[in-house]
Amino acid sequence: MTARLNTSLRRTFFSKDATDLVSIETRDGNEFTVTPEHKLLVVDETGLSWCQAESLSGDERIVRPLETPVAARDSSTSLDWLSSMDGDRTFVTVSESFAERYEIPAEENYIKQKKAVIGCLRRGYSVDEIASEHDISRKTAANYARTISIPLDEPSKTCSLTYLRSLDVAKSELRSHVESVRYVAPNNRRSRPITPPWELTPDLARFVGLAISEARIENGRIKFYNAEYVTVSTNMPIQRSATTSPATTKKKFEMTTIARITNVPPRVA
Repeated sequence: MTARLNTSLRRTFFSKDATDLVSIETRDGNEFTVTPEHKLLVVDETGLSWCQAESLSGDERIVRPLETPVAARDSSTSLDWLSSMDGDRTFVTVSESFAERYEIPAEENYIKQKKAVIGCLRRGYSVDEIASEHDISRKTAANYARTISIPLDEPSKTCSLTYLRSLDVAKSELRSHVESVRYVAPNNRRSRPITPPWELTPDLARFVGLAISEARIENGRIKFYNAEYVTVSTNMPIQRSATTSPATTKKKFEMTTIARITNVPPRVA
């Protein structure tokens, strides 16, 4: 198989030249060329897995969408992230006036045992009472009590999305008071805060398209295969991995069998 790479296009879209390319042809006649490290979703007797193009043997079956959902022209551009995102892993920062109005408790800015300890301390429990009534050692409770540096009687500007939903506040009010959201890992490590979108804008739609074509979601992050391509071709500064908290969606896929894999060195002008 012979494949040509237009070097002028390569220099326009890529900030560095690829040393190798891999051309993959499927038995139903489709062909695409990618960098060796580009990962493809494949299925075999063990199930689904991501496999780098350079590691394909030709016996795998590549997974691809059966169809691309297209919104109707008159469909709403409103984004319902409030109900779609993980309520326990998404933390929301609100305005100070909102926090005061709804008296968000101090412990809502924490998770697991620390959240339980701070909540009990705020309600006047002693360390011994916390240890006896909860599945928390006295040492752990005492350590949290000793290291607390926040006033327990003041409202917290940050709470879980689950707690925010429980307030049953109108979306119009939330739009005026939500300042940022961030993802919280089980070990309490937090992503950098982002301003949540309420509407689907052309820029956001383009970013989603780039993410679908040039990235994958892995461990709560969007990882671009070729950050140089995204940056140069869109004038959009994209990091190699950006934190996200994806909503769960249902997708329909089909499998196609590989017919031929060819290593294609780029042509030099």
